Amino acid sequence: MAGYVAILLGRSRSTDDIDIIVEASSGSEIASRLAGCGFKPLTLSGSIEEEFRIASIRFHKPPKFLPNFEVKPPRTVYQRYALENRVEVRIRGETFYISPIELQIAYKLWLGSEKDLVDAAYLNYFAKARGFLNEQLLEVWARAMGISLESLRRRGGGI
Repeated sequence: MAGYVAILLGRSRSTDDIDIIVEASSGSEIASRLAGCGFKPLTLSGSIEEEFRIASIRFHKPPKFLPNFEVKPPRTVYQRYALENRVEVRIRGETFYISPIELQIAYKLWLGSEKDLVDAAYLNYFAKARGFLNEQLLEVWARAMGISLESLRRRGGGI
């Protein structure tokens, strides 16, 4: 749940990392799976379990450090919902899963930086234009996060 979703859906901006929520029994399990694909943790091997349990594990594909991605288990209601209600996106024959767009928009508004507000406006516009934004669900998430949708309205719901 982060800027990568806006980029994946066509927003032109850069990012240095991707946040991934996974169901896994251990950090070692994740590290082992990713090692088979050529990825290495940026976390010391002796700290992988603790990092996975309390924070996240960052991975990169050597020799580059950027971009990298952060892997963590679901810890919040929002992360659990995103994982259980993930949305399949297919691009050029590849399948990706993203969090529901309404949750993503509310989350970006909750983060509140200018970059996040523009992401939220872009996602809102994108989903409305394609007819798959559930505005009632967006309102539910906004209330749950204690945020207002006014900034989207001020931007005209677009970018």
